[in-house]
Amino acid sequence: MRKGFQKGVSGNPAGKKPGTTNEFTRTIRQFFIDRDFNPLLKMVELAHLTEDETIKFGCYKELAQYYAPKLRSMEVTGEVQNPLNFVINIKKGHKDESI
Repeated sequence: MRKGFQKGVSGNPAGKKPGTTNEFTRTIRQFFIDRDFNPLLKMVELAHLTEDETIKFGCYKELAQYYAPKLRSMEVTGEVQNPLNFVINIKKGHKDESI
């Protein structure tokens, strides 16, 4: 008879629900709430006040993940029914004004 854990079987099937925060996260959030402190707003303030472009970039990079989270790649398998064709035109010296 096999002893120990079985692959793919939880030791506690009634464990934490998905998305439940741990005690440390709850403590830190409550710490900020009690002091009326929002770290994201402070980061925005720092980015606006500093002249250092490296600090500005770091702040905006950090804040961007809350605005547009990273997307995961997804593998598509199976037979192609209607293939997609992409055409990319690159013009030398063209400046994109949409950004």
